[in-house]
Order: sequence, then C-alpha cells, then structure tokens
Amino acid sequence: MTPIFRSTIRTPARGTTRAQLAMENKLLRAMWNTTDIGAQQGKDLVRADMAGAGLGRLAGAIGAGSDKRRGRVHRTADGFKVSGDIHVRGRSERTLGAIEIYSEGGEIVPTKGWLWIATPEIPARAQRRKMTPALYNATGLAQRIGPLVKIDGRHPGEALLIVRNVTVDRFGRAGRARRLPKRGAIGASRERVDFIIAFVGIRRTSRGQRIEPRRVAAQAAANQPRILAQELRNVR
Repeated sequence: MTPIFRSTIRTPARGTTRAQLAMENKLLRAMWNTTDIGAQQGKDLVRADMAGAGLGRLAGAIGAGSDKRRGRVHRTADGFKVSGDIHVRGRSERTLGAIEIYSEGGEIVPTKGWLWIATPEIPARAQRRKMTPALYNATGLAQRIGPLVKIDGRHPGEALLIVRNVTVDRFGRAGRARRLPKRGAIGASRERVDFIIAFVGIRRTSRGQRIEPRRVAAQAAANQPRILAQELRNVR
C-alpha cells in the first residue's frame, strides 16, 4: 500500500500563540480532508475505468484509505505530513494477480498443469465460485450430469473434459445438461447426445493491458490543489 496523495506543510518557527495554533490546526484539517477526498475520488475513477474495461466484478477489490480515516498525522520538526492511498483490499493472490495482469499485460500460466475453462453446457458457478473441475466434483455435478473424462483437444497444448451420454435442453438453454435416465423417457424438452464438452483446458493464455490505474490515479492527484483551496475556505 503506497501513498499516492501526500502533502507536506512546513510552517514558520513553531509558536504557541492561540492564532498560530489555530492556523496550524486549520491547515491540518484542510490537508486531512484534501488527501482523503483525493483518495476516494481516485478509487472511484479506477473502479470506473475497470468497469469500462469489462472488469466490474474485479473493481470491487479496489479500496482507498487516508491518514484522516486512520486518525493520525506525521509531525516533523517544521510541520507535518498527511497522505491518502489507493490499494487492493484483501490478500488473495488470485485477485492481486488478475489486477496485475490486466494492468500490465502478460501470460497466465496455471500452477497445476492446466487452466480449465467451463463451457456453457454446465453451470458457470457453484457456491458463489467460478466453476472448476474440482468444484464440479465437490458439488455433486458428477452425479447429476456425469463423470468427467479427459481427452486430447484439437490443437497442441489443449485438452478437453467431456461427459458422455447426457441429455441437454432441446431449446439450447445453457447449463441444462443432465445424466441420461436409466429408465423412462427423457422428456419432450430434452434430447440425448453422446457427449458434451464440460471444460476446455489450456497450458497458458495471454492477456493484454486493459486498465491503467496509475494514470487514472495521477488524474485524481492533479486535482489536489483545487480541492485544498476549497477546503481552506470551508474549514473553520
């Protein structure tokens, strides 16, 4: 977490008169407010930039903080410093990695051999998590739809996880695959297929840069003088 809105005030020789103390306190409150407003505005701008790039769910990981909210000030021999920051909330390596890859671009290489991508044939999520082969098995889909069978894909570095002998929705609605009944008809709204592709596995994938959080934060930082001037007028 690196401060990006930092302001330093150097005052004349520290005095103890009521007027001098009042002026210092006014400056402190104004700077507190300014860096806090800047951090919040920067957070909102970064989130909006991410939402515009189709990363709205990931944008919720962006947070902001300030010395005002923490109730602290860094005093020096001749003044004081206050700051605000924009940061990623939480310690999830997956979230941090996703923000980094979309901020700078690069390759995603799975740590366990394959990066599995669920197809529309099966539910996209379970237990509020993105579907994976492990989650597929843990949530009982292997019983409701069928066990996963790994086969080679069409292209080098590609594999498929398929499910054999299933029924799917006749009208093409996604996520409706079910195990073939052992007895009885399958129903007018369903049809039998020999197999469905549940997951596509790849060894690596590339992601281009889609957001520029540092540039957006710098835009917010450029507003600091205007905000400070306004706060100095408002603070009493």
